[in-house]
Amino acid sequence: MTKLNPKIFRGFSIRGIVGDDFDSSGMKQMAEGIGRWFNKNRCDRLVIGYDVRKSSPELHSILSEGLLSTGIDVIDIGFVPTPLLNFATDYYRASGGIMVTASHNPPEYNGLKIRSDRTVYGDDLHNIYTLISSSENVGKRGYYEKQNPLDVYVNALLQHASVDRLLRVVVDGGNGANGQVVPPILRRLGFEVIELFCDLNGDFPSRDPDPTALNATYPLAQKVLETKSDIGLAFDGDGDRVIAVDELGQTVLGDYLLMLLTANAIENEATKKVVYEVLCSRAVPDYIVSKGGEAFPAASGYAFVHNVMMASGAQLGGEMSGHFFLLDDIFRFDDAILATVKILSLLSTKDKSLSQLIVELPHYFSSPEYRLDCPDDVKAKVVAQMREEYLNKGFSLEEIDGVGIDFGGTWALIRQSNTQPKISLRFESKISNERMREVKSFFFEKLKEVYWEYNLTFPDISD
Repeated sequence: MTKLNPKIFRGFSIRGIVGDDFDSSGMKQMAEGIGRWFNKNRCDRLVIGYDVRKSSPELHSILSEGLLSTGIDVIDIGFVPTPLLNFATDYYRASGGIMVTASHNPPEYNGLKIRSDRTVYGDDLHNIYTLISSSENVGKRGYYEKQNPLDVYVNALLQHASVDRLLRVVVDGGNGANGQVVPPILRRLGFEVIELFCDLNGDFPSRDPDPTALNATYPLAQKVLETKSDIGLAFDGDGDRVIAVDELGQTVLGDYLLMLLTANAIENEATKKVVYEVLCSRAVPDYIVSKGGEAFPAASGYAFVHNVMMASGAQLGGEMSGHFFLLDDIFRFDDAILATVKILSLLSTKDKSLSQLIVELPHYFSSPEYRLDCPDDVKAKVVAQMREEYLNKGFSLEEIDGVGIDFGGTWALIRQSNTQPKISLRFESKISNERMREVKSFFFEKLKEVYWEYNLTFPDISD
C-alpha cells in the first residue's frame, strides 16, 4: 500500500519522515502530480538535484522517472547544494527546478523544494496533491540529460568577489552539501580555509543540521578561537543558509549579517530597498532607514521574502535563520554561497574585525528564537488563542506572520512553523534586558495555560 500523508504538503515545501509519512510509491505519485502541475502551467523542462540524506539518491531516481513519465524533460545535475540547483534552473533556462531535500530537518526526514520563477508554495502545493490521483495521459515521454553546472556557477560567484586582504576562515559544513563545495571556492579567492564537519554524512552526526539550533555553533566557535581565525561560517543541511561566528567566538545570526550587507549595498548604490523577515531584530528596519534605505517586512520563510522582493523591486533581502537574497540577472534566488562570498569580500576590505563591525550596529535586547513542539492540527489554534488574549486587552498587534504584540518598546512574536509541528517565539525590547525577560515570563505563563487546555506538555525553557 502506498504511503503518502497529505500533511507533508507544508507551507512552501514537502517534508515528512521517510517510511512513515511517505515511501517510494508515494514519491512516484508526488512526481507524477508535480509533472501534471507543470504541464498544466505549460512548463515542460525541469532541473532536478538532491542533497546528502541517505534516502535522497533513491528518491531522486524515482522523482526523475515520475517526471519523465508525464512528458517533462529532465536535466539531472545530481548531488548538489540547493543554491546550485537554483542557479542551474536559471542558467539552463528551465521552467523550474526540484530539489530532493528536507533542508535542516533531522536525518529521518526528506522531501521536495519546488520552484518555477519563484517558490511553489501554498495553494499550488495543494493543487499538486490533488493532481496525484489524476489519470491524465500525456502520450509521450520526456527527454533525460545529465549536466554539471558547478564550474559555470563558481565562475559566476568569483565575479562577485572583491578581496583586499586574506582571511583565515573556518567552514563548518555540518556534514551537509556545502562541505565539499564551499572550501575550494574560498581557496580560489586566496583565503586560508580550515574545514570542520565537511565530510558528507546524511546522518548529520556532528551537529544539528540547523546551524541556529541550540549549541549548534559551539564546535565552530571553539575551532575559530583555537585557530585564531577571522570568521567561522556554519551552513545548514542543504546548503542554502549560512550564519557566522566572529573572531571572539560569538554567533552572528542572519539579521546582523543582513545589516552589514545593507550598509555595503547602500553605500555602493547597489540598492536602497531591503526586505527583512519578521523574526529579525527590530533594529534591522531601523538601521535600513537610518542608512537612507527603504525597509520592507515579510512573513518568515524564504518564499515570502522572495515574493516581497519581487513586488517591491528590492535586490537585497534576508532572514535571521541565514537565508540571503542578492538578486541580479544571474542570481535570481536566495544563495548562501553567494552571501558568503559577499560577506568575506566586505570583511576583507575593512580594517576592523567582524566583532568590531557588529558592535557598531544598533543592538536591542533580544531573546533567542524559541521553537516549541506543537502538533500541526493544534498550532494554529494556539496562536489564534494568544492573539485573542492580547487583542481583547487592547494591545497593538502586527499580523504579517503570526502575531506580534507591542507592549510599549518591548515586543513578543508568536507564529506557527511552516516546516515542522512547532510554534516559534521571539522577544525583544528597546528598554532593557530585564523588561524583555519580564515580558517573556508572563507571556510564557499565559501560553502554558493554553497548552494545558489542549492537553499538551509545556516544555521547560531556559536561555
